[in-house]
Amino acid sequence: MVVVATGDSVTSAHIQIKHYHVPKKCSVNQNTQADTRGLHGNDMTASYVGKYVSNLNTSVVDYYNFARTGMGTPEILGAPAIYQDSCENPWARAFPPMALAEAALTKAKQDGRQAYYVTTGGINNTNWTEVAKGAAFCGMAEFLRIQAVRYFVRNTLPFNAVMRYYDTQGRPTGRDNVIRGGACQVVLQEEITGNRPRDITIERLRFDIPVFDGPTHYPTITRDVNTITTKALAAGANKIVWMGYYDITPAKVSIGTFASTWVQNTELPDVIKGALPNIPDVELDLVTGQAWKTQVQTWTNQLNAAIKASILPADPKIRFVKPPALGADKIQKTMIGGCPHPNLSGHDDLAGALNTAFRALG
Repeated sequence: MVVVATGDSVTSAHIQIKHYHVPKKCSVNQNTQADTRGLHGNDMTASYVGKYVSNLNTSVVDYYNFARTGMGTPEILGAPAIYQDSCENPWARAFPPMALAEAALTKAKQDGRQAYYVTTGGINNTNWTEVAKGAAFCGMAEFLRIQAVRYFVRNTLPFNAVMRYYDTQGRPTGRDNVIRGGACQVVLQEEITGNRPRDITIERLRFDIPVFDGPTHYPTITRDVNTITTKALAAGANKIVWMGYYDITPAKVSIGTFASTWVQNTELPDVIKGALPNIPDVELDLVTGQAWKTQVQTWTNQLNAAIKASILPADPKIRFVKPPALGADKIQKTMIGGCPHPNLSGHDDLAGALNTAFRALG
């Protein structure tokens, strides 16, 4: 039996070992795992597909994983050699992932073997990564504001720090609205003993959350899912599984450790930097507040629906798999880039779901 995989960071296994304050530098700083290929941010052995091959199906003789962190369905179908993944690893292949997957599936059938194909894809067609990053940084800003205020009070300093929230037009708005596009801002106040404290806007403590653009991409995702599964079938795949996206709202971030890293590497006013000498090592929700969680769950369901739209429920060879619920203990806690990817235990759970899906296809 041969197992072939394409996809994004879930299938490639983006396992971040430590916090780092600059995204997309994991190949340089080696803050993510790599397998023997040396492609940091892509560990095919740690992937749920690799775990399925190693632990759950002893019949597999060859395993190919062409997934790369950051790939969307257009890249699965057509990534050029110069394409760089989210860790800045060049694709550096003469053919895109799907073409290589087709070749591997065809070769398996020529050799008289069963050929299984699995993929993820779709989330990186959208700007979800930037939305999630903005939400996480707003959570960090709220956390830092509290730490600063505690420091000011403890040391009887004439300062305060408040949060302000804005819509996409820069107008003040409620916090619940910002997840749909806007910004959060920590504002330092001085002369707080007077009637009108003076606001000092700290530019580096303003974080934007872009408007999620998923709905504009759903039709393309549906079309590409159909193209990808059709190509896999034509190449001879006996079984095809499209792994859906799990609910990330249980995810937690080691925000204290990351905040310390971020503060140390960011130019901030002395009064703020001085107020944050000992940031407590605590974990906070990646997506904070019920309104934000509900919105993220809605987007996840919509994305999965766009994928499922081109897969017939009764198809004898293709199965969309709703992934198992992953609790906070199954999701990485590192930033920027680790959370909300599955950790090793989370990949074990996804491997189990993959095994169940392949068995269900007969």
